[in-house]
This record gives sequence, structure tokens and C-alpha cells, in this order.
Amino acid sequence: DGKVYIADAYNHRVQVFTSDCEHIRTIGSNGSENGEFDVAIGIAVDDRGRLFVADQFNHRVQIIDRDGTWLGSFGSEGSDRGEFDRPNDIAYDDDGRIYVADFGNGRVQVFTIESADRATAQEQEAWNETGASRSSFGRWWY
Repeated sequence: DGKVYIADAYNHRVQVFTSDCEHIRTIGSNGSENGEFDVAIGIAVDDRGRLFVADQFNHRVQIIDRDGTWLGSFGSEGSDRGEFDRPNDIAYDDDGRIYVADFGNGRVQVFTIESADRATAQEQEAWNETGASRSSFGRWWY
């Protein structure tokens, strides 16, 4: 859509700009309610234009539409599959999977999105310190 989305981590928001660097809107604020962030540290956009935001200290991923409307979230604090301990980055691949760097648990979890509020962790694709994954942006996660 020609917009630039920036995870403005310690201001607890997502900033939206035109490709000419003109500010369009701010999404979110500090907090733990739907659409609020406690360190919005990573962001990915899927092929439908939905924003997936790694909400680090709320231990979840929030899903927001392009206009800033909250659609859903997944994850909670913990170490089981589908839970996070300070997720700190996120990527989307061409097969529709969401990769979440689960910093505190030392792993990358891979999700398929079934609906705006339901995500399924793919057990066979959760890497830890013994494996690595290359994101769609060419970055390596260990």
C-alpha cells in the first residue's frame, strides 16, 4: 500500500508514514489492553495488509489492520508451545507463516494464522539454541 510501518518500541506504538516520510498516524499507546503495547518491538505485514506486532512485555503478538483497528492477538507469558517470554521480532513468509523470535525462551516459534484471534504453533518448526532459521528478510535467528 506504499506505507511504511515502524515499531516505535519504547514509545509503545506503531508509527505509519508515507514513502515520502510524511507521518500519517500513530497506532497504540502504553498499556496492556487490546491495541495497547508494552514495547512494540517488532512488526511484520502479511499479504492481506494485517500488521503483526511483537508486544514484548505483554508477551503476545497483536494483529492490527492497516487503519489501526485491533483485530486480535495470540500468545501469553510462559514457555509452552504458543507462549512467549518477551517476543522481540517477527517475520512473515510467502507460505503465510508467522515467525516469532521468542527471546526469553531462546527459540523461534512458527505460527499459522487461522483467524484474527486464533494462531496455531507448528510444533515441528520451533527452533532453539541447537537450530537456526533464516527470515524472509535475510536475517538469521538462533
